[in-house]
Amino acid sequence: MAQPDAAIRSRIQNGMSTASDWELDQELLKECRSKIPFKLLMPDHRHPALGDYQKYLRPEEDGKYEGDDLLLKRLTLWFKLDFMKWVNQPPCSFCGCKENMVSIGQRPAMTAEEKQGQASRVEVYNCPLCNSETTFPRYNSVRKLLETRQGRCGEFANLFGLVCRSVGFETRYILDLTDHVWVEVWSHRLDRWIMADSCEGKIDAPLMYEHGWGKKLSHIFAYNSGCGDGPGTVVDVTRRYTRNFNTSEFQSRRAKLCPEATLETIIQQLNSNWTALSKVKVSAGRAAELDRRRQIEEAFLNSSQSRSHDIRFNPHECEGRISGSLLWRAARKELGEGNDEKALDIANKHELQREIFLPVASLPRLEISVKCIGNQALNNKSMVLPYHEAIVVSGTKSAVGDRGFNIVVLDETIGCILQSKVFGQLKQLDKFVDTIPDKRIILVSMIGMKGDNIIDLFKEAPIICKRVGAFPEKLLDATAFVGQVGYEPDWATSVTNRTLHSTGTVGIRLTLEFNKNHQDILSATALKEEKNVVPSCVSCRVPETIMPLGTQLLASADQKRQAALATMNVNSMFVGYTTKAHHPIYMLSSSSFPLQPCPSDAGWMTSYLLPKQIVAQKVEEIDIPVEIPVSFDFFTEMLGPSLLKQSNRQMSKVSTETALSSKRLLALYFSAHWCPPCKGFTPTLAEFYATLKEEKPDDLEIVFVSSDRDPNSFQHYFATMPWLAIPFDDRMRKQMISQRLEA
Repeated sequence: MAQPDAAIRSRIQNGMSTASDWELDQELLKECRSKIPFKLLMPDHRHPALGDYQKYLRPEEDGKYEGDDLLLKRLTLWFKLDFMKWVNQPPCSFCGCKENMVSIGQRPAMTAEEKQGQASRVEVYNCPLCNSETTFPRYNSVRKLLETRQGRCGEFANLFGLVCRSVGFETRYILDLTDHVWVEVWSHRLDRWIMADSCEGKIDAPLMYEHGWGKKLSHIFAYNSGCGDGPGTVVDVTRRYTRNFNTSEFQSRRAKLCPEATLETIIQQLNSNWTALSKVKVSAGRAAELDRRRQIEEAFLNSSQSRSHDIRFNPHECEGRISGSLLWRAARKELGEGNDEKALDIANKHELQREIFLPVASLPRLEISVKCIGNQALNNKSMVLPYHEAIVVSGTKSAVGDRGFNIVVLDETIGCILQSKVFGQLKQLDKFVDTIPDKRIILVSMIGMKGDNIIDLFKEAPIICKRVGAFPEKLLDATAFVGQVGYEPDWATSVTNRTLHSTGTVGIRLTLEFNKNHQDILSATALKEEKNVVPSCVSCRVPETIMPLGTQLLASADQKRQAALATMNVNSMFVGYTTKAHHPIYMLSSSSFPLQPCPSDAGWMTSYLLPKQIVAQKVEEIDIPVEIPVSFDFFTEMLGPSLLKQSNRQMSKVSTETALSSKRLLALYFSAHWCPPCKGFTPTLAEFYATLKEEKPDDLEIVFVSSDRDPNSFQHYFATMPWLAIPFDDRMRKQMISQRLEA
């Protein structure tokens, strides 16, 4: 194991190399420069027809900067919003799935492209839809990053440093040893370095990390590439980013990593070596300027702590982190003071949970396994803590996660997977268990949990310990558990860290026999139909003895359904079928899952057995038009004889009876151009209105009741709306409607 001083020396050297790479290839700098929309970002640009580029021009903030500093601010926003893409998880390279990709570890660079791109590691993900693997190389080559333009903070800072250098800014690479990176740019106007975080789109907010994000800082280093006219250097700039440097807590954190005297020696040696290796000669004038800057910076860093009791934070320094997924930011505790608990709750509800409803085969026999994988250490004497690959029910993979609490809920009568969820917090799992009916079978796996603390941990889960029989007693050093809600069956079991460490590849393997026979199970289930999905594989066609192939090709949807049910009636391994017009009926088993999406025009329909309670009853659609008796005297009396409509940006009148004829619902929209909440809501309402009109043209009509103060404001605002309006000059009618409806 590397000594602390060797580890910190290595990290500093890597940072110096990153900054130096920005200077090595003038053609690359030129290529980078060609991709920047200077015309739209220049400080003196105020063209009214910028469209989306108005997002780079923020008058409330632009007034604080001028010249190159203002260009840096806009460049940072452009880089974040349009040039670089943040990747929480890569989409599946096979089926394009973008959600719930499961991290299954990482490996070193292996392919020629990965090695050429200087990938420090390659993250590997599993797709829950098609079960294929997708890789996400973490490239360090700035040339490769200019091609891919995606990543996280490391890739953002590296490529943004190149962008800044291509513009001509003197740029430093900043490394925070608590896991973040950004850049600093020299401001000639302010005569100091300005931080620029392209992940956040913010500049000149150095206290943001400590005060806004809530980071417990220790060491922050700045790497000067030499900017083409001198040797690179490294500077400890921690004091710029904290006002707690002199506190005992802060100094304790620093000392744990590396003693101050050792750190100073490392920096001096590296700077000396870097200067010796550099072949660039610095002019006397440039050397004097660099020395002047060092003195200014040292004076600022020394005086920064004396201002600890008189700090005025700018708004950006009071905000939590915005880059990255909510769960990831919450797990790093970078959401800001008081927000972590709330954010984790939101993340558990929306980002981590996955619900699936899948059948199982071999009814009424149910096979359960929690697969675990352990990696043996090189000395062959110890095992690395294993992770759960999956919870598998009769061959169907369900809950998967790289950390947290996985739970799978099974129907106790037929063994169907009812729900599969992943929780980041134990208390969220505890609340969920409270919603599960008695008798349900549950499988719980705890990934990334330390076994020694499991029992103490579950003292905070009173509902689980109360409702799940045998759960607390079997938790000793456990990482997975199978049991039943409200009962304490003999088959309840668990798998422990101790067992896994001794064997490396052991998990729960459990077989349950249900009392119901196959016919009883079929009577308790129903076929759920899903359009535009296909199985991972099929077992066979419906046998000729049940329906000949030629008949299958010409059969109706109902005839195919009856043939598939007949096949399932005689063979318990089949749990569903898939087909489309003029095609055979293909039967499904547990190996057919998970289902995969297919193009909407492909025409496939897949059906599979689920408990009747969770299969929505099909309602036959009635195509017969229904006439709704309406007294239009009521509408003309309230809204007036005519309404305004728009066509090709021209307003015209239409009779109220004609406009509202055959409409099922009428909505009156009270709004005004001068009302900020209204202006924010109107585009959302317009999008909803347009979508509904495509699907059900006669379902809804909206009439705008204006509270605008003059005709010009009304016309400007109504021009953004796709619906009808009461004429603005009929103000008495507007007042009457408002009083009548108390709006």
